[in-house]
Amino acid sequence: MESRKHVEPTIATLEILKTSDRSVQSIGRGKDRGREANSKHRSGRDLRHFAIAAIGGFKGQLPTAAAAGETMTDLPSDRSIGDFKKRFDELKGHFHSPFDFGHGLVTRPRHVQRRFRRRLDLLQIPLDLSGKTVLDIGAWDGYFSFEFERRGAKRVLAIDSFTWDQRPEGYPRGLECFLLAREFYNSKVEHQRLDVHELSPEVVGTFDLVFCAGVLYHMRHPLLGLEKIRSVTSGQLILETHQLIPAFHEREPLIRFFPGDEAGFRLNAPAAFATRAWVADALTAAGFARHRIIYTPSFRWLKKAAALVTNRPQGGRLIAHAFVD
Repeated sequence: MESRKHVEPTIATLEILKTSDRSVQSIGRGKDRGREANSKHRSGRDLRHFAIAAIGGFKGQLPTAAAAGETMTDLPSDRSIGDFKKRFDELKGHFHSPFDFGHGLVTRPRHVQRRFRRRLDLLQIPLDLSGKTVLDIGAWDGYFSFEFERRGAKRVLAIDSFTWDQRPEGYPRGLECFLLAREFYNSKVEHQRLDVHELSPEVVGTFDLVFCAGVLYHMRHPLLGLEKIRSVTSGQLILETHQLIPAFHEREPLIRFFPGDEAGFRLNAPAAFATRAWVADALTAAGFARHRIIYTPSFRWLKKAAALVTNRPQGGRLIAHAFVD
């Protein structure tokens, strides 16, 4: 992979980043401003990608071309494209995230690529993680783990359990996908097979940033899981989950019962979506000093109406930032 030249960011470039941050933060602040927010979201994302490209060498660690939606085409010098392609073809259907390894080796279709680019905007992950330690819970194929490394984190630990375990049915082979991408990027991201309920400072240490996306509603004991996460968080938690949207009682701290991935997989049980009130109360109960809900589901009132008609709660994405002080 080509080395990137060090380029000092200009004041104008940094102002673009600030402008894009303000634009992204305007998303979802009322239906009456929906079109304006969507326009700002698009322009903010474009400005952000332009700024990232402009200061790609800042501290040598901001996102690479792939993070800006461009193609990474170079394999490590000791790797043949034929060998890599053979392994890629075997694993392609098991990737959860959109990787573009160049040479036409793309893991997911364009609409998934767009969705993940939007997620990166909505999650508001710090652009510069230089000197920080990061824990990625439920890493699967490592998409976000490698993103943290590209943004300068000095240590990234990726953990998973369900998607990394070998199964008779051969699904989902998440660890093999992670290792293939790790090899391609010549990455130093660490990995450990670990369930969130097994987390402790003695086992993994503590981290400046803990990232937990799409995991909370898979837990057998979600409140205990948040307590375990708090025990290894020394700075900030970024939590992405699914919010439960019932027709009534939405302000009550409610959560759907879920027996955990193993039993849930067999029983085809719906996941443990929780109301916004439950997530807020649980973060406080787990020991976080403060938190902010930075994103809630779109079309909430339509989903409440659907819940009323179908007598079945609906759901949508919720993102929270929680802090230890």
